[in-house]
Order: sequence, then structure tokens, then C-alpha cells
Amino acid sequence: MVAFGQATVRGHVRNARTGGPVAGATVLIVGARTGAIADSGGAYEITGVTAGQIRVRARFIGFADADQVLAVQDGETRVVDFRLTECW
Repeated sequence: MVAFGQATVRGHVRNARTGGPVAGATVLIVGARTGAIADSGGAYEITGVTAGQIRVRARFIGFADADQVLAVQDGETRVVDFRLTECW
């Protein structure tokens, strides 16, 4: 059995035009069953992320999805901020 380390990903989701928080935005690890919802200040935190290369996606209705690819290590906490662009 292979054991995988775990990491934490946290940050903020903001409106690219106004800089304001995007409360309620979904932030998820693509291909995993883990994610979080941004709070009223746009902050989110995802714990228990499997160490390795991951794709983090932020999305909210009325905005274009945004992805970031990064590598996380066991025990690491990475800050991943998003600026979502309105798509109307």
C-alpha cells in the first residue's frame, strides 16, 4: 500500500474588475472529491489535498472558470488566489 501525504490549499477569490470578494464561489481540486465554498470575504481553505501536481479551479455563475496548476508537498500550505472575470 502506498501512502500519500496531504497538503492544504487556501486563498481568496476576487472579482477581476472590481477587486471585491466573490462570496459563494466554488473552489475545487480537479479530479478529486474535495473543495470549498468561498466565504463572505472571498476566503476559502481546502484541507486533505493529496500531495503532487494538482489543478485548482474556481467558478461562480456569471464568471469564467479559472484554473491554476501547481505542485504541493506533504504538510505544505499553499496560497492560491483567483481573480474571476465576469462573462456577460
